[in-house]
Amino acid sequence: MAILDQVVSTTVLVALGLVLAWMGNRRFDAIDQRFEAVDRRFEAVEQSISALRTELRGEIAAQGSELRAEIAALGSELRGDIRALRADLTQIALAVGSQPARDTA
Repeated sequence: MAILDQVVSTTVLVALGLVLAWMGNRRFDAIDQRFEAVDRRFEAVEQSISALRTELRGEIAAQGSELRAEIAALGSELRGDIRALRADLTQIALAVGSQPARDTA
């Protein structure tokens, strides 16, 4: 009878262990699925940030090119204005009777 009790107890313990292992495995599978879903969301956010970064770099490069062109145009305009001012000052100097400067060297 003791052997029968021991066999029954062992069978119950093995069955209980199998049920607990099966439930634990299902729980771990659920946790794995949740982590995989979080990983997918992080990857989507990472791709979105990467796309925005690429777009922003393109816009910054375009703005830089446009700014360089505007600066070059302003420099050219400024040089023209300086030449015109110099010519005007020369005309004024000649009108009041100034003589060109002599080299003293």
